[in-house]
Amino acid sequence: MENKKRQKQNKEERAGTLESLIKSDNDEAVSTYESLNWTGTFWDYIAMIEQNPSIARNSYQRLYDMVISHGTEEFTYCKRKHVKYKFFEGLGDISIYGLEENLMEFMDTLY
Repeated sequence: MENKKRQKQNKEERAGTLESLIKSDNDEAVSTYESLNWTGTFWDYIAMIEQNPSIARNSYQRLYDMVISHGTEEFTYCKRKHVKYKFFEGLGDISIYGLEENLMEFMDTLY
């Protein structure tokens, strides 16, 4: 009999803890959502773009900026100029060697 009471009490304690955990996580999730999402009128958005034009860049442009931000290096191979993108080197075991032409075509597509 006492064992059943103890089990019931443990379940209630766990339920209380779980409920508080969910509420605290939810508050954090709501504040994160609010900080990452913006609401406003179209004219507010236009004003923001006038202040910071990079807001309106699409995903291709952002990816291009990310790769270029790590720097480039030009070299000549077989009388052809190649660009080596430092973003793709120094990755340890998964570095991409010998694909400079393909990476140049990929970056041309992004640009």
